Amino acid sequence: MACEVKRAPSLWLKYDYSEPGDILLQDVFVPSSGLAKCTYYCCLNWNSGQEGGGYCGIQDHPDGRAFIFSIWDPQKVKDVPITAVSKGPGTWTDRFGGEGTGLKSMNFELGWKEDQWYTMVVRRWNSPDGEATRFGCWVHDHNLDTWTHLITMEYPVPQVYFTGGVVSFLEDWGFTSQNYRCVHYKGGFKCRLDKTWMPFDIAKFQVNMYDVNNGTATTNFKAHCKSSKEGICIAAGADVKGDTGTCCTFNNQACDPHPKKQSIKLKSIEFVEKLLTWAVDKGSPPQFGFKVMAGEKGVCTGIGESVTGVQLEMCVLQEMREEGVLVLKVEDILGNCATESCSLAGFK
Repeated sequence: MACEVKRAPSLWLKYDYSEPGDILLQDVFVPSSGLAKCTYYCCLNWNSGQEGGGYCGIQDHPDGRAFIFSIWDPQKVKDVPITAVSKGPGTWTDRFGGEGTGLKSMNFELGWKEDQWYTMVVRRWNSPDGEATRFGCWVHDHNLDTWTHLITMEYPVPQVYFTGGVVSFLEDWGFTSQNYRCVHYKGGFKCRLDKTWMPFDIAKFQVNMYDVNNGTATTNFKAHCKSSKEGICIAAGADVKGDTGTCCTFNNQACDPHPKKQSIKLKSIEFVEKLLTWAVDKGSPPQFGFKVMAGEKGVCTGIGESVTGVQLEMCVLQEMREEGVLVLKVEDILGNCATESCSLAGFK
């Protein structure tokens, strides 16, 4: 007889924006009063029940405070695993089971603090061979104004986009309903394929009622929004009481038409003996990709935060001499671009 998995009690914010996109982001804040072990403060849950479904957020775990990013196994491809292409410092991966199977990653080393805002960003793109889709995850610490790459995974199905609605949720996965827990969410967006942004300005609050009859924390909950600065607060456990019922809608939570984040900036660019190198300003969002051009002609492109130099072939440089300059265009993980030029006057 199969063992039935007991679903953890949870509170949900659903954003019904199913138009295809390639970037998701959300801000999350856990007040000191809302800390409780065995709690998952999920920032983004996408493509549920579809190809490329996954989730990311922060956990108050018995082993520490972790950032988590996971993707469920493919539906079309059964024998090709999801792999970790690159990991940030302190990130480790493992298989998961329970409510579906897939690859999970966790990072306890980076950690997170209460009473502090973080932004989590997820971006998808095609693998170099076009046979798979890659998903990368980054976190922005608002207090330190620092960005960290957590992980990039390769999903063995091509051309997968964020095509379903998006969800944030508060989950009591330890079934400790005696403990109070809460979280704030704001600043959620999806970037369409045409590079325009959809703010998550309508959020539908719902309660997972599966375990109410078992006396779990889903019987004690509330959701409210006092201001756009605080975002939507959802809370559960202890003796929490609210008047929203198990379903309500919050409107106009994101006032801005696009994310208010600093754009990438180039600190330096240099061309010496066929080698073009550059450096990104320390406070910039992480570099996602780059393109080198001569006039309107593309010379080379690449993806990766750590790629900050390219060796150009002599034959290519010979063709470019009449242009007189190399043009470098770098893009950050949110799609913002910075462009700088470099003279070829000294090239022979």
